[in-house]
Amino acid sequence: MSAMPQLPAPNDPERPRPLVAARISQAVEPAPPTPHPLGPLRPSAIRWPIVVLFVLAFAAGGYYVATTRSPEYSSTATINVGRTDVRVQALPGYVQGAQALASSYSRIVTSDEIVDPVAKRLGLEPSDVRDRLSATPISGSPIFSISATGDDEQSAIDLAQAATRQVRRFVTETDKGDNSSTALMSEYRKQARLSSTLQREITRIETNIRNGVGDADTQRERLIRAQTDQQTADLRKQSLQSLYVDQISTDTSTAGIQVLSPATAATSDRDAMQQKLIAVGALAGLVVGLAVAAMFGRRRPRRRRILS
Repeated sequence: MSAMPQLPAPNDPERPRPLVAARISQAVEPAPPTPHPLGPLRPSAIRWPIVVLFVLAFAAGGYYVATTRSPEYSSTATINVGRTDVRVQALPGYVQGAQALASSYSRIVTSDEIVDPVAKRLGLEPSDVRDRLSATPISGSPIFSISATGDDEQSAIDLAQAATRQVRRFVTETDKGDNSSTALMSEYRKQARLSSTLQREITRIETNIRNGVGDADTQRERLIRAQTDQQTADLRKQSLQSLYVDQISTDTSTAGIQVLSPATAATSDRDAMQQKLIAVGALAGLVVGLAVAAMFGRRRPRRRRILS
């Protein structure tokens, strides 16, 4: 007789159940996404043909504008104030005086004293002449330059030469009418006469004191005042003499101007403007191309509707 299979014992509610350790799985944090090396430029870099297309298109536009525009010509004359003699330049006050005159003459170039006669001689409007003329002093030297522009080479040369001649004429007239040294000499003579008059007064008072003429105390007070005034006038006379000598040396060395390099040729700005416009066009195309490529990158594809 075969053995009966043993059935599992029924669960005893009073029998304690064995404890089973619960397995706790550790939460795995997702790794942060690795940033792309190009950052926000990634959409533009992926669509680089668009950027290149815009750069080439805008650069071509700049080249077209540069080649179709009329070039502007410029002519320049270089002018020295005073003499170029080394011995003259070594005189005291020459450098400061010549530099100050060069700066002043450069500002006069666009004034009415130069613009109006030049415009009348060339048959142009004063406003046109003023817009086409410019002058620049060279720092640290008694030299300044006169530049003129024009639609063609000859017009630029003619304007620069006319302005140079007018500046020379103006400087010559100004040198003849300069009365700074004359005023110093006049003041020097005035102080010299005053010093001589006071010296005679001192001699007269001293004679009165020796001869006992008048009150002695009053005569001594007058003598002290006269001596003080005479010393002051003599000091002023000596100062004016020194100023007059320096002024004469400066006037002699800085009188007139010399044209070192006349305006005989003119240069065109075609090449420089062409490079500038191409560079500006390429830069503008780069900016626009990056913006367009980024705009395409932000567009999301539309979801297709599922037909039932």
